[in-house]
Amino acid sequence: MGSQLSILQLNSHRKNNNPLLGLSLSKLCDTMASFKSICESFALDLSHFQKIFNVNENHFVIWDTDNNGLIDALELFSGMAVFSSAKFEDIIRFLFDLFDLNEVNSLCKIDVEFMMFSCMSSAYKIYNINEENH
Repeated sequence: MGSQLSILQLNSHRKNNNPLLGLSLSKLCDTMASFKSICESFALDLSHFQKIFNVNENHFVIWDTDNNGLIDALELFSGMAVFSSAKFEDIIRFLFDLFDLNEVNSLCKIDVEFMMFSCMSSAYKIYNINEENH
């Protein structure tokens, strides 16, 4: 546990200097709406990423850890929500809506597990922690 905390401290600049993190709820929702209007799937390529976020490729590679030219939008928006400046209740509501994929206003156990995995995976990428070793 101590080594993980030292990694978090060492790499906290990655979180603090990331323009996609610390957004307000309204900016996060606007960004999500932009994503939905441009993308037809949950895979986000560099050109769409740059259109939506107006940032350079350096921010894309944080999320594209397997170097396949795509990032998982659910994972990205999970991380953006968790590290947003919104109130906890608003973050939970945003995540609920994000993972209510069949829009029945309900999440089953597997949806919640997937949401938790996406949030954890995002945090690993933000802090540059290798998932296989933790």
